[in-house]
Amino acid sequence: MVEKKICFIASYLYPALHNLPGHGGAEIQFSKWIKVLQDESKYKLTAIVGDFGQNRVLRENSLSLIRNKYLTQRSPLRFLAPFSLVWQLLKLRPHYIVSGGTGSLTIILVLTSKLLKTKYIHRMASLADVDGTRHKALGWLKKPFINSLKEAKISVQNEEQKKILFEKYALKSQIIKNVIDIQEHEIQLKEKKNILWVSRFLPMKKPNIFVELCSIYPDESFVMICPKSNEYEKEWLKLKEDAARQMNLKFIEFVPLNEIQSYFNEAKIFVNTSDFEGFPNTFLQAGNAGTPILSLSVDPDGFINKHACGISCSSDIEAFKRSVEKILSELQQFSENIRYYTRSNFGMSRLKDSLSEFFDH
Repeated sequence: MVEKKICFIASYLYPALHNLPGHGGAEIQFSKWIKVLQDESKYKLTAIVGDFGQNRVLRENSLSLIRNKYLTQRSPLRFLAPFSLVWQLLKLRPHYIVSGGTGSLTIILVLTSKLLKTKYIHRMASLADVDGTRHKALGWLKKPFINSLKEAKISVQNEEQKKILFEKYALKSQIIKNVIDIQEHEIQLKEKKNILWVSRFLPMKKPNIFVELCSIYPDESFVMICPKSNEYEKEWLKLKEDAARQMNLKFIEFVPLNEIQSYFNEAKIFVNTSDFEGFPNTFLQAGNAGTPILSLSVDPDGFINKHACGISCSSDIEAFKRSVEKILSELQQFSENIRYYTRSNFGMSRLKDSLSEFFDH
């Protein structure tokens, strides 16, 4: 049987695979894809990643990691990344090229896939990737970008994304849900101590709202895990200073991915204050721990309110502030609901079935 060669292109996949700072949720899910595909002997896996001081080529189990020194945002020569990537892909000649994001790189990867007569797979991350929010910044490249996606196989995370993508751009897609390794240990309510917020710093995450929440509930303990983003260092430092003034808030700059679940296990409530997301990995980590979600705006497919996994407030800030008490008063039921919903919908076995269908058809 001929091996199918799959090449992932993700700048910050290397940190996600090695529990280092800098990655986001998209890289975590790509690492899950790789984990599932590694169990299938019919696939040969390669990933082109950014430069984090690692060797030019690393081989880890059945995955080859190839460094592209121009790919990371911190590189002043990033404009060379597309040319370098095309050269690497021409040498690798994969059957599938897998990537994501919004920009000119997608156009180049689609053109390269046509040149190689291979397939390009594009993974949509957040709602902003499908509803046009991020497309506005593309300017004259918006139309070529959308046209390039017509040549791609597209994966989305939920029904809402699939519907919007088709209605807005007539683009078909397949749902591949985010997944998590389900922990078997049942978390007891007596183990839960605080109210938690987790995300790398981005303005659209609105972390200052969580800091304000601490002063409204002075008798509760709060934990904020917020790695710095290099492009927003000044704003991150201001957030850190504001957090230090809250006596009931513990600010943590970074926790490795392989240690983060314990913080969710200890949380009574997980808080999300973002303007938009896809299906956040933090929602899965909260569900894995039986920790209800309090969300200001994000509620993929309406699952939080529909399945009583917490409370989503439709951007109503006053309702958001009041909802902490509501969740705490019914913590047992909310906890059971989100634990059950996560176990039923987001286990790794579901990803295996989805990817087999995606790559084999």
